[in-house]
Amino acid sequence: MKVVSLLPHYGDLSVEDIRPIPTPSNERLEVLIRVWVRRTWRIYARRDTMRLATEIMRRVEALMGEYANRGEAPHVHILWMFERTMQSLALNMMCLRANEEAARALKADIRRD
Repeated sequence: MKVVSLLPHYGDLSVEDIRPIPTPSNERLEVLIRVWVRRTWRIYARRDTMRLATEIMRRVEALMGEYANRGEAPHVHILWMFERTMQSLALNMMCLRANEEAARALKADIRRD
């Protein structure tokens, strides 16, 4: 059986020449959807983390300026609280980065198969 192409540059094709277009299975599509949803979640989490870090830095600057005007040093506990929060935010960013790299590797594996 011959398949006649309407496009002149394809010419005549035989049935043996026609190959199915590779498509991912339903399971792989489910995984890709989960990867996409998690990516969206990471975008929001990264934005919230950066917003909170910016707010903390603004508060530290205001606190340091307030104490500098009085010629005093801020209480160590207050600065320690801010430092701990910033360390936690840095850890959150590292986890988001690790999740992003794992998702990238997973998508590459799915595309390779």
